[in-house]
Amino acid sequence: MTIVLARKFDQRIVVLSDTMISDWKDTVPNVLPGRLKSIVVNTWLTVSYSGLSSQAMDIIRSLRTHAGLTTAIAVSVLLSAKDRFDDEIEFILCSHEDRARMIKISASGVSEGSDFYWIGCPQAATEISHRHVQSPATKNLPDYISQDEIDFISTFWNFLKDGVHGSVGGAAINCLCSDFGHCYLTHAGVFAWDTIILGRDDP
Repeated sequence: MTIVLARKFDQRIVVLSDTMISDWKDTVPNVLPGRLKSIVVNTWLTVSYSGLSSQAMDIIRSLRTHAGLTTAIAVSVLLSAKDRFDDEIEFILCSHEDRARMIKISASGVSEGSDFYWIGCPQAATEISHRHVQSPATKNLPDYISQDEIDFISTFWNFLKDGVHGSVGGAAINCLCSDFGHCYLTHAGVFAWDTIILGRDDP
């Protein structure tokens, strides 16, 4: 199982996901390395998935082969794939082809218009929705980043760090989608539950 959250902040969309892969045939889940759940397809399109991982990744990779790819073509391909695999794959598509758009493709069909979508483990989504980590007020934020965005990211990172839900976990992936381009944010974090000794005198 997995969790993917996408939230729109004006023209910016932040997509947060874990890397957990669960296979009922395995005795333990594949937490690390796991798999990337949000894939930047090009400078204006990012697709996230939950469900059948190998199949979903192949479908998302196939989008790059479409000449003249548009948001409408991507939605059509993903909707067809969802139907072909009997609703065992869900997608969140983030596009800045002409404006900021978030589209959820799930068993209930195609949804657009909300500022927040999630896919994956319902229990994890419920637990996250009942949390709210209010980060210390960040001074001198650029005018395009809000405190709400910082708090949203902090809530997700703290949820994964606490490790309270067995079907989500691994690395926290933070993908930023904006009209300036789509990218993975260039920072990383590690959660450790014990002291790590880096040198003789430096804990």
